[in-house]
Amino acid sequence: METNKFNSINETRNYINKKLPEFTKIVDNTLKKNNYNNSFNINYGKNYFPKKVYKNIIYEEGEYESLVITLGDGQGKNFWCVLFPPLCMIDKNNDIEYKSLIKETIDKYF
Repeated sequence: METNKFNSINETRNYINKKLPEFTKIVDNTLKKNNYNNSFNINYGKNYFPKKVYKNIIYEEGEYESLVITLGDGQGKNFWCVLFPPLCMIDKNNDIEYKSLIKETIDKYF
């Protein structure tokens, strides 16, 4: 796995923009491997996120600089899961654990 340390937000933005074709290839290959035949879109920039409340903490709605991968027509509501994975994980007292395939794939390669 490649480890990068950036000295500024602009260095980070440049790196993400440079890696967009690679992200696209990884998503495309992952979806094909999992027999997902719908389209997808990758957008890096300002993206809208609705308000989310989790464990009495309010994550305000708004435009956030982010990398968003939209699968199909984007009707799912799992965007907070990738931004903040703990928001979608069940407490340790519960037997169910949710995972994000996209996040796991990105973590694997980056």
